[in-house]
Amino acid sequence: MLFGPERANEGRQGGRLRSSFLSSFADSSAFARFWLDRCRQVSDALRSSFLTNHTEYRELPGRTRVRALSSALLTTLILSCISLFLMASATFAAAWSPEMLVNIPDGYDDWSPGIAIDATGRVWVVWMGVDPVEGDEEIYYRYWENGGWGPQGLVNPADRQGDRFPELCAGKRDGVPWCIWARWNSVVGAYNFVVSHWVGESWSLPETVFVGGGRYDGYEIVARDTSLVWALWSTRTTVPPTHKDIFARARVDGVWGPVEQIELPQGHEGEVRAVLDSKDRLWAVWQSDSLDKIVIQSCVRDESGWGEVIHVAAEPGGSFCPAVAIDDNDVAWIVWYSGDLLGGSDVWSARWACTGWEHLGKVSESGGTGNVSFNHPVICNVPASGPLVVWWGGPQTLETKDIYESKWTVHGWRPPGHVSVPDSVFLARDQYPSLAVDKDRTAWVCWMWAQPEEPYDTEIKARYSSDVTPVYGLSGLSSHVKDGAVVLSWSVDYLGRFRVFRRGPLDPMVSLSASTRAIPVDCGAVSESLPPSTECLTEEPLLRSGRVEYIDNGCLSGFVYEYWVVEEIEGSCCLHGPISAEIETLPGIHIESVYPNPLRPGGWIQWTGVEGDRLEVWDVHGRLVREFSQEEGVLLSDSRSLVYWDGRDNGERDVASGVYLLVVASAGATPGRTSRKVVVLR
Repeated sequence: MLFGPERANEGRQGGRLRSSFLSSFADSSAFARFWLDRCRQVSDALRSSFLTNHTEYRELPGRTRVRALSSALLTTLILSCISLFLMASATFAAAWSPEMLVNIPDGYDDWSPGIAIDATGRVWVVWMGVDPVEGDEEIYYRYWENGGWGPQGLVNPADRQGDRFPELCAGKRDGVPWCIWARWNSVVGAYNFVVSHWVGESWSLPETVFVGGGRYDGYEIVARDTSLVWALWSTRTTVPPTHKDIFARARVDGVWGPVEQIELPQGHEGEVRAVLDSKDRLWAVWQSDSLDKIVIQSCVRDESGWGEVIHVAAEPGGSFCPAVAIDDNDVAWIVWYSGDLLGGSDVWSARWACTGWEHLGKVSESGGTGNVSFNHPVICNVPASGPLVVWWGGPQTLETKDIYESKWTVHGWRPPGHVSVPDSVFLARDQYPSLAVDKDRTAWVCWMWAQPEEPYDTEIKARYSSDVTPVYGLSGLSSHVKDGAVVLSWSVDYLGRFRVFRRGPLDPMVSLSASTRAIPVDCGAVSESLPPSTECLTEEPLLRSGRVEYIDNGCLSGFVYEYWVVEEIEGSCCLHGPISAEIETLPGIHIESVYPNPLRPGGWIQWTGVEGDRLEVWDVHGRLVREFSQEEGVLLSDSRSLVYWDGRDNGERDVASGVYLLVVASAGATPGRTSRKVVVLR
C-alpha cells in the first residue's frame, strides 16, 4: 500500500531530503493537494470527454483513433506520476496504517460509523447496516484487539424494527462503550432514542431515553463512567414542528433522571454534540437557525444547572455541524464548517478563553472558494499534545471525496494531510469520519467508503496512526562550508519556527563550546541573551519541517563565525548553539610575519596580496582601527609588502593595549580575507 507504515516513513524522510528544494514553492502539503486536485480534475475531464464523445471517437479513422487514445492515456499517466510525487512531498501529515475494511462485505450498504476506545485498548466501531435476511436496518459492531478484528455482531436485539444512525462513546474514566441510536416505534409512528452499553461479553438491553423522535433529529451520548451518562438530542417542541430545541437527560447510578430542556426563543436547533470535562461539567454545542442564518451556539451545564447560551460563530454562508472536545487543561475546543456564497465550505475552529470563544481561524486550507467543500469535522484531544481534527470533502466538480486531518501545534493548525488514500476513481467517496484517540496517543479514524464498482455499495473503513503528535525540539544541528558559504542544517519532526543568529568574524584561535539553553524572554528579544555583536540573520522566522538547511553567503574567508538557532515554542524560546564554521583563507593573500609581537607599541608587518588589496587593523569589538594600502609600505615584490604600524588609529590617536586582528582584505575577483592576531603593549 502506498500509505502503509513502511512506505509512509520512506515518504516522510524523502520529503525531508527535498524540503530545502521545495521550501520556496511547496513548503506545505497544501501545494501537493492543490495540484493533486487539479490533476484529478483534468484526468476526470479526459475520462468524461472520452465517454461523452465515445460515438464520435469510434467514427474516427483507425490511426487517428489510436493517436487520440494514446494521447489521453499518456496525459493521464503523467498526471498520475505528478500526483504521486506531490503526495510523497507532503511531509507534515501523519503516517497512517494501511486502510482496513471493518465490516464483513455482504453486498448491502453499511454507513454512519462511530468509533471509541475502551480502557483495555480495544477499538470499537459501530455502524448502521442492512440485515441481508430480514431487510431491515440494524446496528452492527466490531472491535480491534491484538492486531485484528473480532467477530461482527449486533448492538440492538435481532428483530424487524428499524435501528438507525448510531453514536458511540467510551466512559471518560472507565472506558465502557455506550451507544445511542434511533429505533422505529411503529405504535406512535416515530423514533425512540435508545441507549445500550457493553456489559461483560455482550450489549445490554436497550434503555429508552425519549419517545417520539423525528427521522432527522440529532442526538449524542457522553459518559464519565457507568454512574454518570448524559444523552442529548434535538427534536420538535410544537405540532406541527415549527420549532426545535435541545434536550438532555442524565443517567445517575443506573437511573434516568427527568428530561431537561435548553429553551431557546425561536428557530430550529440541531446537530447537538457534547463532552464532559474533569469537573463533570457538560459542554454542549449545536447549530441553530434562530438568527437570519445558521449559526453555532453553546451552553454549559454544571451542578447548578444550565448556563447562558453563548454565540460561537455566524459566517455569511452559514455555520454547520459543530463538534467539541476538552484538552488536558480542561479547555473546550470547537470545530465546525462554514459555507461561502459560492457554494464552497471550510472547517473553522475556536477555543474557550475565560468568558468567551477565541476564534483560531481555518483548520482546512483550500476550501471556501466555491470549488472545494469541506464538511462534518470531528475533534478529539491527543493527551499532552492538543486537539486533532478530521473531516471529509473535496472539489465540488468531482464525485471523489477524501478524509483529511490537521493537528494543533504550538504554531497553530498544521497543514492538512490525507487520512484516506487519495483515489481519483469516479464515484470513489470517503465520507462521514469518526475519530478516537487512546491514552498512548494513537489516533483511530473510521469512515464510510462508497465503492466505485460492483456491487456499488458502501463499506466501513478504518486506519490508525501513532504519528499524529509532533515531536518538538530540533536535532542534529551542524555546519559546514561550501563554495565560501556557511551551511547550517538540522532536523525537526514538526512544523517549527526558527531564527538564525551569527557572531563574527572572529579570530580562528578563539575556542567555542556548544550548549542548549531555554530563554525565558520573548523570542523577538532573544538577542539580549546572546553575546555582544551578535546579529539576527532572519528578519522573519523560518517556517520549516523535516531536514532544514540555512545558507549564509555573507561570510569572509580567513575568519571563524559562530551561530545559534532559536527554536520558538509557545511561551518561550530554546537557544541551540553556538556552533562554529571557519572559512578557509583564499590562496594568494596572507600575513607572513609580525615583528615584534607584542608590539611596543609599533612594529613591522609583512603581508602578501594583489593590487587593490589592503591591510586592516580591527579591535576585538569589531571596529576598524587602521588600514593601509600596498602603496603605503615598502613593496618587496609584485605581491609582498612591508608596512610599519605605529600603534595609532586612522585619526592618529594611540590605541589602547590589548589584542587586535590584522586583516588582509582582498578586492580580487573572489573577495575574501585572512587574519592574524597581534598584541599591543604600552
